[in-house]
Amino acid sequence: MITEKNETDRIDQAMRWIGDLDHPFYSDERQRYVWYEASAIGLQIFLIGQLIMIAIAMIVAGRAALPYVMFAIAPLIVATIVTETYARRHDAPYFIRSSDLRRGRGVFALVIAGLYLLGALRVTFDTDANGNYDPSVLIGAIAGFGGLAIGTWWRKRQADQEDVLAED
Repeated sequence: MITEKNETDRIDQAMRWIGDLDHPFYSDERQRYVWYEASAIGLQIFLIGQLIMIAIAMIVAGRAALPYVMFAIAPLIVATIVTETYARRHDAPYFIRSSDLRRGRGVFALVIAGLYLLGALRVTFDTDANGNYDPSVLIGAIAGFGGLAIGTWWRKRQADQEDVLAED
């Protein structure tokens, strides 16, 4: 984010350092653009791969996979938050639209979400040594997807209100 003195703040400085955005490679506009596209594709492959591996681990191993799944979810969450934060700070947020879910990629995302919920059900109904069920993973999955839906709706609503105010 640019400050009043036309300087970047500490968060942007950190993100620029992590992305090495001041490297001479970025001076050529075409190279920079292609690299950004390649980075976006790489990030999506990472996110999709992590989600698929998490779902498969929960389906196959049940409750025993949970400690490993938690470590696999952490970088996924961090990468998603950093990406969303950077885009939002530079006035380029992305809002999921219902039409996105009808595209091939959207259908694929719904299949992955279904696999994840199937894994959450497997873990939920997998008994521990005492024969107890643990609904926390299923509740967490429902809360997570619900929170994602509500957060997306709320951010889109705020952006629509800002657009209306900007037009006035």
